[in-house]
Amino acid sequence: MAAEIQISHQERRRQISRVLIVTLVLNVLVAGAKLIYGYASGAVSVMADGFHSLMDGTSNIIGLVAIYFAFDPPDEEHHYGHRKAEILASMMIAILLAVTCLEIVKELVGRLFEPRMPVVGQWGFVIMLVGLGVNLWVVAYESRAGKRLKSQLLESDAQHTQSDVLVSASVIASMVAISQNWYWLDYLVSLGIVAVIGHMAYTLFRQNIDILLDRSPLERSEIMRLVQACEGVRRCHKVRAHGSPDEVYLELHIWVDPDLSIKEAHALAHQVKSQLIQTRPELADVTIHVEPDEAVAA
Repeated sequence: MAAEIQISHQERRRQISRVLIVTLVLNVLVAGAKLIYGYASGAVSVMADGFHSLMDGTSNIIGLVAIYFAFDPPDEEHHYGHRKAEILASMMIAILLAVTCLEIVKELVGRLFEPRMPVVGQWGFVIMLVGLGVNLWVVAYESRAGKRLKSQLLESDAQHTQSDVLVSASVIASMVAISQNWYWLDYLVSLGIVAVIGHMAYTLFRQNIDILLDRSPLERSEIMRLVQACEGVRRCHKVRAHGSPDEVYLELHIWVDPDLSIKEAHALAHQVKSQLIQTRPELADVTIHVEPDEAVAA
């Protein structure tokens, strides 16, 4: 764990970018194969799955752009750095998923007015099975990297790709049904894909909107317990926190003995800050305001 905490921002950026580039190449290849075969065969479910995979590739590109900015150090105009670029990228992934739903529904409605009987063959099953295998590998690869590098973007993208696993399995079942002339199942599976993608869009949106709206990533009671356990701190209040799960900025007030000198109170505040950061490594910075505990002194 210590090695993961000590990794530099630049090295972390490089490793996250490498993960995104690898998955981008795989997603584009899989999406291209599915879309070409889906249009050629007339299988709406295969084509829908191709759009879904294409969104995976698009989200990888957005992620690369975000990572380029997200780990830039704080500057005169961005005092807390640029990490929210990563969160914005995750939000854009959610929006792209919603757009994908609309495209699939549009295709389904069009087929109702201009019916076309899909035809699937051996190559269709090969493409879908290979795509399924690639998706399983990408989910595992991005999930491990996301946890190791503490990247909200990689974990969000892994969840996005995870939906492809269920979707691809459903499409394979649909192709089996089509081969038995059960064409209606192709439409049902396509609607199921819309539901899966829509759910993923909603989940990603909820996860990341809380960060953008500065919902506290820490439990206030837990921070108060840790602070009040520090020797010399009588009470703690006005605990506020914001930031992403791996980069939290914390502010709080502590009451201390009013007879402490400024130097002693300052040293106590630094001691509390050091203990908090040591206990909670996700803390990027802690600002502590010291107040004299006049009520107790009286």
